[in-house]
Amino acid sequence: MGIGVGSTGDHPLGLVHPVAARGDPGEAIVRAVNDCEDNDSVAALVDAVVGALHGERSLPERWRKGLLGRTRSRDDGHVHELIVDALGEFVMGEVRP
Repeated sequence: MGIGVGSTGDHPLGLVHPVAARGDPGEAIVRAVNDCEDNDSVAALVDAVVGALHGERSLPERWRKGLLGRTRSRDDGHVHELIVDALGEFVMGEVRP
């Protein structure tokens, strides 16, 4: 996600949404989706920020319920495997084969 050709320049504004939402992660993401032209990129940025700051449980249950962790149409749970591998390699210091 970089600012390049065709960019609206909204990416830096994405960092304002978590502050403007006054500690409500769901509100921050909704604002990111609704308040700018490049809403997919900005919402992804805001989601990453609020997720890092507040954790998964801070998002509304209805948003989390039923997520399958797919990267393709038929690989349920693959995202979760990638996260576990990344945690092991980058956070826990364990290198997996």
